[in-house]
Amino acid sequence: MQKAIEVGNKALATANRTIITLGGDGAVVLDGTAQGADRSISVAPTRVTAVDTTGCGDAFTAATAARLAAGKSLAEAARFAARAGALAATREGAQSSYPVLRDLLEHASEKLAELEVRTKEQTGIKNMKVKSNKVFGYYIQVSNGNKSKV
Repeated sequence: MQKAIEVGNKALATANRTIITLGGDGAVVLDGTAQGADRSISVAPTRVTAVDTTGCGDAFTAATAARLAAGKSLAEAARFAARAGALAATREGAQSSYPVLRDLLEHASEKLAELEVRTKEQTGIKNMKVKSNKVFGYYIQVSNGNKSKV
């Protein structure tokens, strides 16, 4: 991981932001425009039983581009892309192994639970909930008594 950060920091000399992929170990997002801890973000891997790793990097790159085009941050895009790359490894071949959006979203409930825990810790709002539906997408539910903390 440290070596990836060193390489990425060199890349920041010519680019403001970069992602270093680490295969089955996830990725590192380096943002030269950020300060402190946000400058280097570790992206946890999605653990799978790999069948064929052909095309996993391409799946990662395509998923990153798709999430950035959808307006997501580089860190959010990299987290999504790590799942896409991992799921691509569970099938034979390159293009035929690429997951469809439905496959990726099946793992979204795990990510929502993780987001809820992190957000509760960051805000101190113990009874908040992170949910999703077809109308609003993802949203955070907070009681009226905690509105001032949002």
